[in-house]
Amino acid sequence: MEMLDKKSVKSFKDVQISYLMEGLPAIEKMYANGLASKTTLRKALKKLQESGQDVKALEEWVIEQFGASVRGRSSPMAGETRTYRAQQVTGSGPFLRLPLDVLGIQKGELVRVKFGETEVTVSKK
Repeated sequence: MEMLDKKSVKSFKDVQISYLMEGLPAIEKMYANGLASKTTLRKALKKLQESGQDVKALEEWVIEQFGASVRGRSSPMAGETRTYRAQQVTGSGPFLRLPLDVLGIQKGELVRVKFGETEVTVSKK
């Protein structure tokens, strides 16, 4: 039985080594050829981040390819601009779910919301 045609799936450590030695093009090629799964790529990114490596290019590529992680996006930084999709529950109007931790707001605290013609401003009370 000949195994030459069978793909060899890469581990997250293989992905880490490839990224550190060859950069993002090696990772793109691995993924395009089906040698690394989304889960493997995310795990490699996480482990590289934990080790203090500069992985900005890989992080941007992973987010661009797969979107935010299954647990949601990281908290926004002050001054950052983000786009959110309006949501709607049956029987109600459209609404937004916004992260408020950047303002230092905890559950139960009051916030001031100012509604303008084309914008909504949220501030800590």
